[in-house]
Amino acid sequence: MRISLPIKFAFCVSLIIMITSIMLSGTLISHHIDMLRQNLVEKGHSLVESFADNSEFGMAFYDPKQLNSIASSLAKKPDVVFAIITDTKDNILIHRGQKAWKTDKHNARTIIMSQKIMSGKQQTHNTIVNDKTHESVMHFTSTIYSSTFRNDNPELTLLSANVERKTVKTEIGKAHLGISLNAMELAIRSTQKTLTIMTLGIIIVGIIMASLLSMYVTKPIQNLLSATYKIAEGDLSSQVTPETNDEIGDLALAFNTMSTELQIIHNNLEEKVKERTEDLNCSVHQLKTLSAKIAKYISPQVYNSIFSGKKDVKLESYRRILTVFFSDIKGFTATTDSLESEALTKLLNEYLNEMSEIAVKNGGTIDKFIGDAIMIFFGDPETKGEKADALACVSMAIEMRNKMKYLQWKWDTQGVSQPLRVRIGINTGYCTVGNFGSEDRLDYTIIGGQVNIASRLESNAHADQILISHETYALIKDKIFCEPKGQVNVKGIAHTIQRIFEGIF
Repeated sequence: MRISLPIKFAFCVSLIIMITSIMLSGTLISHHIDMLRQNLVEKGHSLVESFADNSEFGMAFYDPKQLNSIASSLAKKPDVVFAIITDTKDNILIHRGQKAWKTDKHNARTIIMSQKIMSGKQQTHNTIVNDKTHESVMHFTSTIYSSTFRNDNPELTLLSANVERKTVKTEIGKAHLGISLNAMELAIRSTQKTLTIMTLGIIIVGIIMASLLSMYVTKPIQNLLSATYKIAEGDLSSQVTPETNDEIGDLALAFNTMSTELQIIHNNLEEKVKERTEDLNCSVHQLKTLSAKIAKYISPQVYNSIFSGKKDVKLESYRRILTVFFSDIKGFTATTDSLESEALTKLLNEYLNEMSEIAVKNGGTIDKFIGDAIMIFFGDPETKGEKADALACVSMAIEMRNKMKYLQWKWDTQGVSQPLRVRIGINTGYCTVGNFGSEDRLDYTIIGGQVNIASRLESNAHADQILISHETYALIKDKIFCEPKGQVNVKGIAHTIQRIFEGIF
């Protein structure tokens, strides 16, 4: 469970005030009780000393009237419960005040021993000394009881003193005083009540003051925390007003300085990011423009593989089964003689553009344009498998032938007397494919005998004819209808090309 800082602070201060107040109150009560007891004992000693001293003459000459007068005078004093004079054998001679016994009323020993509870008593021994002769003139013993008498008399202190003949220093009796503790107990209770009320008042005031102090001390910290949250949310202009001239105030000033510096850094960073973003956008635009230009010189598959990082631009080659496509325009030389160069250029570019679109749509890699001839292969840098590559290549060739029928009609309507007609050759086999050339100038192409066979098949094809080798036919025969064309001997190939076919549809 999370407890806020003001509550913790207020609780700690209140606890310190509470403990201090209770300890101080306890100390004051204890000190006050000791003072009351000491005053009571001193007062009792003074009274019993005076009682014994005044009773010397009456005891020596046994003057009951004088003794009764002395005892009655003492018994009437506040807090004195009774006054008793006994002889040396503890027989009661004079008794004035409250009666505190139920047994033998003539023997003081019986009175004293039968009325008191012995637990909790404290005895003190005192000696009265003559100031002139420094001789002991009277000895007395006082006993303080903190328990009540058995007959429900109030708590009292019993003080006794020997009555002596000063001339012969002989004990002739004893004087006893019973002093009530009620006044002392009432004073103690009153003091305890007063101190308790004062302690509670101090604690309540302390709690209130601790709460106010907590709010005063923690408010700047809470303001700092709130400002920190604002900065975390992106409000770098957040500031804190210093409310105290101390370390917390210094912390607020330091926070404001930090906030200002962060705002400056943020603004500078935004400007730099804006500049870098503009530069980057410019560079990206230039790169896009450049790459778009470069893309027109290489096959889309090669372009994508290079820019995606799939291929490294370095001298390397490898063997792979490819399906190779060659096409050119039948009678192109005669057509060039009948057309102006501008018209011929427009006608050739339209032809190459239409054929390129069909090649890219079917997934072919356009190797190069050789005048009016086109070289395309399937199987690198992307392949769908030997059979799927061969099927895509033959399907592309059929689509090109069909497209040429539309272009021938179009060109005829534009006044071209000898429309362009194409011938196509296709072969499948192992070829060497990769980057060929120098470190400064590379050409991604294919070489090998299977490439030459595809070229020779194209040379032997008639206008609008698609010749395919047996290797290609074996891969596409389930999908495309072909007619067998026997065998053919071609220039540059030592062996006879067995069983060639014409792709129909």
